[in-house]
Amino acid sequence: MKVASVGGIRPAWMPSQRVRIVGRSGIVHGVVGTLSSDNKDPKMEDLFIDIGAKDKEDALKWVELGDPIVVGHDWQELDNGLVTARNFDNRVGCYIVAEVMRRLSERESVPVTVLGVSATQEETGGIGAGQVANRWKPTVGIAFDVTWASDYPSTNQALIGDVKLGGGPVLIRGVRTSQRLYEQLRATAERHDIPWQVETETGRTSTDADSISTQHGGIPVTVISIPTRYMHSSCEVISLNDVEQIIDLTVAYLTEYGTA
Repeated sequence: MKVASVGGIRPAWMPSQRVRIVGRSGIVHGVVGTLSSDNKDPKMEDLFIDIGAKDKEDALKWVELGDPIVVGHDWQELDNGLVTARNFDNRVGCYIVAEVMRRLSERESVPVTVLGVSATQEETGGIGAGQVANRWKPTVGIAFDVTWASDYPSTNQALIGDVKLGGGPVLIRGVRTSQRLYEQLRATAERHDIPWQVETETGRTSTDADSISTQHGGIPVTVISIPTRYMHSSCEVISLNDVEQIIDLTVAYLTEYGTA
């Protein structure tokens, strides 16, 4: 069966992967093959999925056009507080939002109204976040997403920046995002002894912040990112300590909003 990309799939990392197809009768298992074993840089159109079917008629008993495909496996702990799983981008952002909301609910008071959103379709246009921002008209928007780590072989620090797992939340500076929000988050991190890192953007963050920023004449936005190795692969790696520090920073910022 031929396949198409939904979001930021990296074809070079796909051959030989095991996959699960969510078919109409349940999960169908398969493996990713390529048209040429000599192709060192395959394109998506070079890939196909083998489910063991004898022919097209046999395959259509189990799957049909448009069935979604799940690549990779689930949670596995590594050494030094690191973990690996498929789709940390951006399930971990959803977890951070939920945990921030839970911890804020335990506070006696919070000086602002906080709307926590797990938005759909960020990888295919940021549609969900933009719709929510249009409906609720927030004063500011904070997106949580993964970002490229540069602390492993073959990465380019000159291009990505010096971002490492275990180094703390990654704050963003640039054209589209708010300098004021950056400075406020940095000051909050320093008050609470939370380590922080910096990445830059030149007009596009490639996160939900982009679609939020365009609503209602412009909404100030920023991004707090989780350093991630092997992004858009089936074995992304993050640090649980970074996740915890992002939650701590966000809760402190929202609890102290406008007071420091």
